[in-house]
Amino acid sequence: MEKNKKIQVELLSYNICVVVGAGAKAPLDISKIITNKYNFKEKRVNLYISNNKLLTITRKAISTLKRFIYLIFSSNKKYYIIQSNYFDYPFFLPALCSKILKSKKVILFIHDINGLRDFKPKKLKKEIAIINSAKYVICHNEIMQKFLIEQGVPKEKLYILECFDYLCNAKKEKDKVIKKNEKNIIYAGNLSKIKSEFLYEIEENKMNFNINIYGKGTDKDINKKIKYKGIYNADDVMNSITGDIGLVWDGKYNSDDENQFLKHYTKYNNPHKLSCYLAANLPVIVWRKSAVAKFVTKNNIGYLIDNIYDINSLDFSDLEIKKKNAMEIGKKVRSGYYTLKVLEKVLNEVEK
Repeated sequence: MEKNKKIQVELLSYNICVVVGAGAKAPLDISKIITNKYNFKEKRVNLYISNNKLLTITRKAISTLKRFIYLIFSSNKKYYIIQSNYFDYPFFLPALCSKILKSKKVILFIHDINGLRDFKPKKLKKEIAIINSAKYVICHNEIMQKFLIEQGVPKEKLYILECFDYLCNAKKEKDKVIKKNEKNIIYAGNLSKIKSEFLYEIEENKMNFNINIYGKGTDKDINKKIKYKGIYNADDVMNSITGDIGLVWDGKYNSDDENQFLKHYTKYNNPHKLSCYLAANLPVIVWRKSAVAKFVTKNNIGYLIDNIYDINSLDFSDLEIKKKNAMEIGKKVRSGYYTLKVLEKVLNEVEK
């Protein structure tokens, strides 16, 4: 790399500072929700980093910066909102965040806790240190809140999101009565064997249901009952996926891997897949031990299973009721309800 070569990173500047840690839909949606609600004015600025003054930047780091760093600054300098999905890069973020965290009232939106997901204690320790530096922390659910308290994060700074919002186009619902024995399941997302191993484990002759799969990781049918339907449009999900009920699942078909990283992580986080289905007005099927199981039960929007084959014995006679409930939640996630609800609580504290 050329000495003193400047690396330009695009930053987005509004009235509230938001550091978006990934180019994924969840953090971008939150940014849009906040921006639209408070009518912030956009201003573009540039960040220049000299490789021999601030920190050493490798080629990989340059790519990371260009892709992952977005800032939205507060005009009155009262507080920042930071979205965290970036803790894989501890060499950079403490240098950036320490000044921000020490000088501002920071509201931190947690998207992922990578040290928890990947079973990496050192990474987790660094993440907890950054989380603890924030004045207010918005986490996914009560189980994640409890975990953070156990890691030393004070309870009084923790707020619960409940469910990720999911901005997308709406459509007029057609009147459709779902037959109680109809089991057309949707599974959308990463279809690779690493992420969705169960798809390649379950046996066709043991399935009393069909699965329409959408996403990347495969481009063909897995068997006659697991049919590949292509890539769905995340911003038009209601018109892009077809079926009666969405499946939220990671890892093996059963609970044998419940203490391994993928399925284990669902004991703490809110998968964005859940919000995707709800945005499409679909009830859901989730793992009984997952963190979102309580939300599903509380709102009567789906079914709990321990094993993929449990779908065979589910009683879908009340699916219409669950669908109506899911449609009500769907209206909320498409409107940014959960983001604005928790943010209002935090901002009330900020202004005290």
